[in-house]
Amino acid sequence: CKVKISGLKGKPELNGEEGRAISFVEDKGRWIVELVVNGKKERMLIKTDNLEYVDVFKDDNPEENSGVFVKAKFGDQEIVIEPGKLKKRFEAIVKKYKLMEGDRADEIADFLTSGDTRSVSAEEFGKKYDMEVDDAGVFLAWINVGIGFKEEAIDPNAKEAAAMGMGTGKN
Repeated sequence: CKVKISGLKGKPELNGEEGRAISFVEDKGRWIVELVVNGKKERMLIKTDNLEYVDVFKDDNPEENSGVFVKAKFGDQEIVIEPGKLKKRFEAIVKKYKLMEGDRADEIADFLTSGDTRSVSAEEFGKKYDMEVDDAGVFLAWINVGIGFKEEAIDPNAKEAAAMGMGTGKN
């Protein structure tokens, strides 16, 4: 999960930095936290007391709620979120990783629709496209919302037809 470092006395320059808590080291009583320091990924052991959970779906402006919510798969959890907020996060990620530049968008679309890809985890996607895992999870959650909308609202028979091999060019 995403965390923010605070209250460090030995390395106060890291206070306010965000990273990703990877796992807890029981015998040390600390978390392995991955963060970017001077442009390089580093892993550090940090006490729980010096970490704050960062909610990647934090409600920045509650007045913007539409009253409509969607279920989105985020990692192995299913969350309920206002679609406009998820879309904003998605757009920020597209911009952050320059996913619309060059052939990246086509490459990602090909990867996600290749048929070889049954299910892609945020970890897998993040590693393949050099993204933070939380960002990859948000990206995939928005893609899944779009797929769900298409299947349920635009073409409710698409899933059934695909399962029977109809309309896919397969005989």
